[in-house]
Amino acid sequence: MRWSRAADFARRESTSSGLTWGFHGTPRWYVNAGAVVKANGTVTLTASSTRYVSADRALAVT
Repeated sequence: MRWSRAADFARRESTSSGLTWGFHGTPRWYVNAGAVVKANGTVTLTASSTRYVSADRALAVT
């Protein structure tokens, strides 16, 4: 299956609801020349505030 880089960390509708934002993981990402896999996950949001969701170089989603 071909995977689009645009889908990495994109919103995952099946796990997003209310103040929970679900995201797609990535099947393969290279960090310091090593292949890393990031599973799908969720981030809890706070009501009435701005939250920027990002993935750092080690693929930690915050």
